Amino acid sequence: FELFDHPRHPYTHGLMSSIPRLEDEPKSLLKTIKGQVPALHEMPAGCRFSNRCPHATDLCVSAIPAVEQLNLRHHVACHYWKELTV
Repeated sequence: FELFDHPRHPYTHGLMSSIPRLEDEPKSLLKTIKGQVPALHEMPAGCRFSNRCPHATDLCVSAIPAVEQLNLRHHVACHYWKELTV
């Protein structure tokens, strides 16, 4: 799947990094995403992930990013996904 092979959203990168891998050192700490998921009634005004994203700016806090279609089954909603894609 495109999402797993080529994640575009920084939050998806964080989620993928938190999955334990067989090649990881046994009993090593898992990578985590800082912060807490807000309650549905406390979602941020801009990007829903802005309070947990290490790349968030004032734009992310204030404006909802447009959903961009990458292909038939892969979409991304991030102001900076193009700059952050490796």
